[in-house]
Amino acid sequence: MALAQATTGKLNAPFASCEQARRGSAHSWRILNDNQETTMNITAELSLYPLMGDYVPTIQTYIDALNANDELEVRTNALSTEVFGEYTLVMQTIQALTYTVFCEEPAAVLVAKYVNRDRRDESQT
Repeated sequence: MALAQATTGKLNAPFASCEQARRGSAHSWRILNDNQETTMNITAELSLYPLMGDYVPTIQTYIDALNANDELEVRTNALSTEVFGEYTLVMQTIQALTYTVFCEEPAAVLVAKYVNRDRRDESQT
């Protein structure tokens, strides 16, 4: 496996195993494995805590917006929401939705955990 950045050539990070390619201003991460390119799927676990006012509509709107993206799999549990999908899509979606919440709410906390693999088969309990 090797790391390459499409715009600047190879990077010297011994721990890296992804290739970064530009899509406009966004980046897409791809894993190079035995000369075969595949996308990196990740798992994100999110907990949103609006700290003022009626918090339920804000959380429901955030979850509904995640579910509106057909390319993501979203599972809502009692204390968190899991998001499964391609790295760039997951990260950009979470970033955009969080920005909206942070602009609209006087105070909010987003707790996020990311795993660099797709754990949907492991988290179905």
